[in-house]
Amino acid sequence: MNLRAGDRPMLPVIAAAWLVAIYGSTILVWFVTILLLADPVLFVPGLIYLYWIIFGPGRSACAKATWKPRMRGWGVWRALARYFPAELVKTAELDPQHSYIFALHPHGILTCNSWMNFSSEATGFSKLFPGIEMHTGTISWNFITPVVREFCLMHGMCDVSRKTMVELLSTPGRALMVAIGGASEALLAAPGTMDLILNKRKGFIRVALTTGAHLVPVISFGENDLFDPIAVEKHSFTWYTQQLTKSMLGFCVPPFVGRGILGYPYGLLPKPRPIVTVVGKPLPVAQWQGDLHSLEGKQLADKYHAQYVIALKELYEQHKDLYASDRVRSMKLVA
Repeated sequence: MNLRAGDRPMLPVIAAAWLVAIYGSTILVWFVTILLLADPVLFVPGLIYLYWIIFGPGRSACAKATWKPRMRGWGVWRALARYFPAELVKTAELDPQHSYIFALHPHGILTCNSWMNFSSEATGFSKLFPGIEMHTGTISWNFITPVVREFCLMHGMCDVSRKTMVELLSTPGRALMVAIGGASEALLAAPGTMDLILNKRKGFIRVALTTGAHLVPVISFGENDLFDPIAVEKHSFTWYTQQLTKSMLGFCVPPFVGRGILGYPYGLLPKPRPIVTVVGKPLPVAQWQGDLHSLEGKQLADKYHAQYVIALKELYEQHKDLYASDRVRSMKLVA
């Protein structure tokens, strides 16, 4: 598929609609799967397939990175990059002799930038970082969902379980992008702000210590400007629904308003605002084979976490006036 956004004016808008649709696909796919299992002809093959992807060898496909990411070059992602537009900025070289954790901030409501920058070649990742094999982390639920699983694997995606991350990053030349703030940070997304959940997020530091992967701070300026969140009162029905969804599925999409597909001012599409994702200088981490839950292990994790926070703040200060000149307030670590 070799589509050019400039050839068809509506293509970028269609790509944005496609992006939003992806996030609602999981529930729809399971609904269709249950209907298909009701067919006597499909029941046994369907159960075998589900067992294979949930409990069998198919479960480890993302950790072993055995699937070729054939959809990374899909033209729809280039069209999507034109829609905003999106840009990927490199500030330092990456040595393929090491592995890397790309720690992405902020999560945003839909983490739109990750599809263009890290799950595809829309902004030229492989040209900017030759020799680096990029993988994007997502929730485990996606890899036990029919069709969604294959879609993710063909983009080089993997789940963010510790086991998968450690196995993947044990091979030099690989990089894994993780949105550190997760679902909780999505609920904080608002235009002109960058409120981050980072102070207690040390799992990615422990993975780096286990594998020796270097930490790369990544800031996506503009990600929080794509939607207007709808305020939810704490302890309301909607609030409890969000908490339940987050605990059961590992993610939660807060209610939001974007733009309409035909240019209407209100809708579910992201607003066409510039997204500039800046990849910072890697922070070297020495591999450590001790007990990460021991006092020494915790102190080591705290040490690298503090260094990472400093590096992230420096990266923000260096680029905020260029890429976030209309901000309401500067980056803030709220939890």
